[in-house]
Order: sequence, then C-alpha cells, then structure tokens
Amino acid sequence: MWLRFFEIVVTGDDVARPKPDSEGIAVAVRVIQASPQNGICIGDSLMDIQASRSYGIRSGAALLGSHSVDEVKASNPDFIFNRPLEVIETLIPS
Repeated sequence: MWLRFFEIVVTGDDVARPKPDSEGIAVAVRVIQASPQNGICIGDSLMDIQASRSYGIRSGAALLGSHSVDEVKASNPDFIFNRPLEVIETLIPS
C-alpha cells in the first residue's frame, strides 16, 4: 500500500547498518537522485532524528508512533508533526 505514495521505501532489511546510522537515508537519496539540501527525513524515533542529522538532511519528528514523545522532542528536530496532514501543510506552500 505505501509504495503508491513513495518513490522508494528503505527498511532495516535493505541496509547493512541500521539506524541511527544514516545508510538508509543515503540509499534513498542516491536512488531518487535527490539533494539532501532539498530533502527531509521524517520519523517517529530518536534514531530517525539522529540518522537525519548524521547525514546532513533536515529532520521531522512524527509524534504519532510508539516512541517517547519527550525524547523525540528533546532531540530538537527541524520540524515537529502531530498529525500526518501537518507534513503537507508545513512543507508544501499553498
């Protein structure tokens, strides 16, 4: 189902070094031939924010998951999203 919304989905099965290593982000950026300066990695855990930072791409915290909200907020992501629609509202100009 998710594949119809994304050009690429990278999971822990696709990399040798899982998060907080940034290998998964590097794979995605390389496959879609994107520039990290124009991208954002959105995740629901501290490891997602750490991986984003180590790769040099903006980070977005999706406060929807099972991880500690306080811990994720304390990692100072570039963006905080409390609901999925906020991603679109924040990142796509109207």
